[in-house]
Amino acid sequence: MSIKFILRIQTPGQIVFESEVEQALVSTGAGQITVLANHIPITSDMEIGIVTCFTAGLKPVKILVNGGVLNFEDNVLHILSVDAQIVDKKIKDSEFFPAMVEAKNNKIQEEIEKALQAGGYYQPDLSTVYLLAEERQAKYALLRELLED
Repeated sequence: MSIKFILRIQTPGQIVFESEVEQALVSTGAGQITVLANHIPITSDMEIGIVTCFTAGLKPVKILVNGGVLNFEDNVLHILSVDAQIVDKKIKDSEFFPAMVEAKNNKIQEEIEKALQAGGYYQPDLSTVYLLAEERQAKYALLRELLED
């Protein structure tokens, strides 16, 4: 018999998923982590992506989350997200993500070059911050679109 914990994924309007699971794979700002029962308490930000949870003898359940925050304590993994939905089918690969990463890296490289030309001091262009926010929104919109195909 395996030890289980509660996984609850919630948006402002509803609880999207709540069940006992054996493990959950979650993408955090620091990288992907696997949460098991009796994990040490943790609070972390989350990246846009898929939360995969496993239970004995059942097919893994995948939930698309639009970033957010997670908290694990007393064998309850609580994920709060702006938007989330259960994935019913496999998400197709896309060439969109590599192009988006390249565009972001080019913009950051431009900012570094400006700073060096200004003698090491340069007020960063806020468009870089906006580009990162737009990237997150575009990534989530693309994942939602791929789910609806």
